[in-house]
Amino acid sequence: MPEVNEPATDAVKHLPRLLPHVVDEIAASEPSRPYLYQPKSSNPEDGWVPVTFKEFANAIDHVAHIIAETVKKDNVDEFPTLAYVGPNDARYGVIVLASVKAGCQALLVSPRNSIEGQLSLFERTKCSYIWYAESFHLAVGTWLNKREMKSWVVPPLKEWLQASPSPAPYSKSFEEARWDPLVVLHTSGSTGLPKPIVVKQGGLAVMDTFKGLPEYMGGEFLNKFWQSSASRIFVPMPLFHAAGLLASILGSAIYYGVPCALPMIDQPITADFTIRCLQCSGSNAALLAPSIVEELSMRRDGVEELKRLSFVAYGGGNLSKSAGDSLIEQGVVLNNCISSTELYPHAIYFQSQPKLWQYFIFNSKSLFYTFPDLMEWSTRDLFKAHPTLKDHWMYHGRADNIIVFSNGEKLNPVTIEDSIVGHASIKGAIVVGQDRFQPALILEPATPPQTHEESQAIIESVWPLINGLNKATVSHGRISKQLVVLSDPDLPFPRAPKGTVQRGLAVQAYKLKIDEIYKQADVIRAADVEPLNFATMDTTLKTITQLFTDQTSIKNIGPDTDFFTAGVDSLHVINFSKSLRAGIAASGAEIDEAVVAPRAIYSNPTLEQFAEYLHASVHRAHSQSNSEEAKEISLLESLISRYTADLPSRQSDKPKPLESGQTIVLTGSTGSLGAYLLDILCNSPHIKAVVALNRGADGGKSRQPGVSAARGLGTGFSKVEFLSADLSEPDLGLGAVKYKEVLAAADRIIHNAWPVNFNMTVSSFEPSIRGVRHLVNFSAAAAKQVPITFLSTIDTISNWNSLDKVPERRLTDLSLPETGYGRSKLAGSFILDAAADSGVPSASIRVGQIAGPRSAKGKWNLQEFMPSLIKSSVYLGVLPQELGPFEVVDWMPIEDVATLILDVSGITQSKDVSEISGYLHCVNPQTAKWADLAVAIKDFFSNQMHELVTLEEWVSALEKSAASASNLNENPAIKLLPTYQGILAGQRAGRRHIYLDMQRTVGQSRTAGKIGPVTTDLMRNWEATSRFLFEYYTCGQVGQQSDITGCLFCELMRMVMAQCTTCSESVIEDGTIRLLAIAEEDNVVDGHPFRPTPRLEVFKLEIPIDPKWASSSDLNHGHELNVVAFEGSPAARYVIGSRPHKNFTPYLIQRLRIWLDDCQDLASIAFPKTLSDAIKDDPKDKDREISQMGRTYKYATLTIMAASARSVYEGFLGDAKIDAPEAKLPFHVNDSTFSTTN
Repeated sequence: MPEVNEPATDAVKHLPRLLPHVVDEIAASEPSRPYLYQPKSSNPEDGWVPVTFKEFANAIDHVAHIIAETVKKDNVDEFPTLAYVGPNDARYGVIVLASVKAGCQALLVSPRNSIEGQLSLFERTKCSYIWYAESFHLAVGTWLNKREMKSWVVPPLKEWLQASPSPAPYSKSFEEARWDPLVVLHTSGSTGLPKPIVVKQGGLAVMDTFKGLPEYMGGEFLNKFWQSSASRIFVPMPLFHAAGLLASILGSAIYYGVPCALPMIDQPITADFTIRCLQCSGSNAALLAPSIVEELSMRRDGVEELKRLSFVAYGGGNLSKSAGDSLIEQGVVLNNCISSTELYPHAIYFQSQPKLWQYFIFNSKSLFYTFPDLMEWSTRDLFKAHPTLKDHWMYHGRADNIIVFSNGEKLNPVTIEDSIVGHASIKGAIVVGQDRFQPALILEPATPPQTHEESQAIIESVWPLINGLNKATVSHGRISKQLVVLSDPDLPFPRAPKGTVQRGLAVQAYKLKIDEIYKQADVIRAADVEPLNFATMDTTLKTITQLFTDQTSIKNIGPDTDFFTAGVDSLHVINFSKSLRAGIAASGAEIDEAVVAPRAIYSNPTLEQFAEYLHASVHRAHSQSNSEEAKEISLLESLISRYTADLPSRQSDKPKPLESGQTIVLTGSTGSLGAYLLDILCNSPHIKAVVALNRGADGGKSRQPGVSAARGLGTGFSKVEFLSADLSEPDLGLGAVKYKEVLAAADRIIHNAWPVNFNMTVSSFEPSIRGVRHLVNFSAAAAKQVPITFLSTIDTISNWNSLDKVPERRLTDLSLPETGYGRSKLAGSFILDAAADSGVPSASIRVGQIAGPRSAKGKWNLQEFMPSLIKSSVYLGVLPQELGPFEVVDWMPIEDVATLILDVSGITQSKDVSEISGYLHCVNPQTAKWADLAVAIKDFFSNQMHELVTLEEWVSALEKSAASASNLNENPAIKLLPTYQGILAGQRAGRRHIYLDMQRTVGQSRTAGKIGPVTTDLMRNWEATSRFLFEYYTCGQVGQQSDITGCLFCELMRMVMAQCTTCSESVIEDGTIRLLAIAEEDNVVDGHPFRPTPRLEVFKLEIPIDPKWASSSDLNHGHELNVVAFEGSPAARYVIGSRPHKNFTPYLIQRLRIWLDDCQDLASIAFPKTLSDAIKDDPKDKDREISQMGRTYKYATLTIMAASARSVYEGFLGDAKIDAPEAKLPFHVNDSTFSTTN
């Protein structure tokens, strides 16, 4: 085994003991000594009972015999893997140590992992056995459906503790077992799939050795401090996590004799619950999550309870300074337990100076068992050293530049900043916006302005460049003009010796100014805009047109042009709304700000409509709600009249559509329902071909695999022809030749594509309504009778107030829809009704709530009404126990919806064309009650949802969260807040659930007749498969997740360049991803910057030993991208550029840095062999390598390398005038290695 650094102390007088030996020793000498404490019941007031070491040891031996008999070893795995998942009780400790005694390794999986994450862990650990508690049978069932494993439902803990004694001695010595596995834990998987971490027996046994450590910097080794200060620690940490398992029920409880009091297994960990447990469990210390500590710090009873404890340890995250300072001032003893699964245990000492609670004391001379071949491992965190105290460190953030906005979107600002610095007037530029809704830009002028006018002139001169960058940037990364400011001439940007801006220091220096930028931008000053003139309708239109153009930079927009057709997005709407408030204030008019709220802009989506609305509002001659509804109905009538005029005449001699060998035209295949429809069509023996009509240059061909794969659907599309379409064009955007081809082949049309936006008015849907008419024209001109199945919505009958069921027929009341979306769908159905009289067969299906899938595959679309409600309830901690008009649950699983649609369309069931007519309904004939499902949802998310509340209380909580700029990614219901407010208003008004008649539909669809109600089991399945809480990282260019294996550069190509952003053509050929070389501009195929150059070879060096740095000179053919790859190991170095081309290098650098941010544990994946090799090199060899790297670096834009820290800095980075890192890792040891990205 590789050598490790033993702790440098004279106090170590014996080898550490292994956990199984210690448990048996204590059980023999002190059998009644408490190992840990379990709650008696779900009620904290009932108290806790001890589990003694005798009971614990007896249970371990009993289970070890069971494992030895059932988990069989093979010739491949020395230690076969047994997975376990269960509630937080002593069974975790029993199974871990019983597995050790039986010669196996226990894999403890988080039940919160996605199914993909669980399967990846099972695969990577070659797991063939899983044990689980009965309460986890639904989750485990989904895993077993995907992977064959032998499973066993473990009995209650009491049965193991009371089993007949049957000793199972463990005979291995410390030297024999120190490198054997103790347990397999895993990373969180927050940026990809979770990775297994094998904790070695010797690794945790170091805690026994650490008993001999003397005091250091005034404090005891942390666990020794716990031992001397606490008799019982309350630990509500999950036992599949290192904090709950290694630090608590194994390390502290066994090696240091400090028993833990575990929480109730069926109660969420809230502040209230924690207080009750602390009061009743007999604990005089606690190890808590920082979020709980922060919540307790804001409550008087919480602070009082914490003050009573000997110490409050926190781990798993960072505690805010304000909360910590407040607790310290009130006498609470805080204990910073920073660590990681990979590092635990390491020598951290108790901080004896209360005011230094944020600083942990780290002794760097510790053992490293998890990665024994490394001398240093990067956490990718930054730590700040205390200015005067040795080995005192404070957590200081993440080592990257990525800006994460409050809605969860990310932006790498480097390309924007680099482009702006190219302006003659600008010396430096910083994009900021961490945890804000949108970015801001601070410009450092080359020459400081002397007056306000000069400052404005600089911004005006740079604005065209910024505006151009905005057009090429993702929408959430676009910079508004009011968020562009100049730097303070008295506070120049901090720079490295080579002249580059030191972003982290600059952002910190400008913290107050950044706060002020956003504060000012939130309220645009009246002085910054021209006053609006409301004298006449013409002056109102003229002034708001000018304001709109200034704020959005959208030129030449007509007065009747729809905003959203012209490219207006939500950010434009917000800024226009702010500017309107300022313009109204400048005009002196008095008007309620709600009149120009974003919703008003959505409701009046042209300049003419908005001017009319605003003019009337200002003059108080307008009854908004009544006139808006009347106007909408009038527009609806006009649209129906327009698109039912001059319908094609009937043709009675056309043949019927085929029943076998059919060609189906499907619109919108890349949506959630569309993917399921496409999957069934591709697998149907009756279908010969599918013509998929989608927006986008390739008709969805590149997107479809990712959309389908994410839902567990097939990705074989040999039957499918993807066509780029625009249904608002007479030829559907296909062109004359392709249009005629499809006319000749088509048998049926399934029209699924439709924009979903409940804020827009019916007029904004006119392109989609026009598309229905164009499909009617297509059907009339087709070679056969081509029926159209139109997917309408129950939103078309939202205002149904009869106690009778909604009949399966046309309803002529135009006031039934409540939204522009519902009105637009009603218009589509009315057009088809009129076309039916002209011989175009069609049917409209009023589709209700589409739920998640029945199968364990896939997930419920998180953007929809119900998933958004549940995910936000997790965020808010409360779930509504009632849903007013939606109390009756008639949802249908998405597979059933898709099958019903195809049933009534004559695809999955034989059907005469004459039967495809009129109206059908797609809701579940068998209903359930929301109140029953709500209980199951709360139980499933028991750790996140604290209680069930009324609908009014829930909407109120959502409104408050919306007011405080909540994270839209974690709290998506904010985007649908008007919908939930409408449900509450309906409940207050006494509105009831609308029942739809299903008699006709059931008669035409076998699927509709056999659907059962939504059950709690089905609900749990959706929660387990979607989880609503976690989304794995997927690059915007690729529709599938990448496993980070093999060549790092290949994986980079897979992640960020699998599709040309210019022409959308794939660079993946026959499923094989090649190393790419990008040539000089004149050699790039077709002039597209991301197209591969086929004439270049893939270079591979056959080196049978560990890789050495290799010169790329013999591989350099004058191209801008040189790649050195080694057989059998990852590439060691990638250098971009000798003369980088402006068109692609900034984008590639940006994407590379984003990718590095999302790839955890880069060093352990890409560099282990290189690092190991560098350690062994002699100094001369290192000098030669670094010198060689230096020659290349002179022209490189970005280099990733690995060598010794001292040599890299002094021999290479120093010569290149690269600054030392702004913050150092506390885990540094002399002559260790590290990886660096510059």
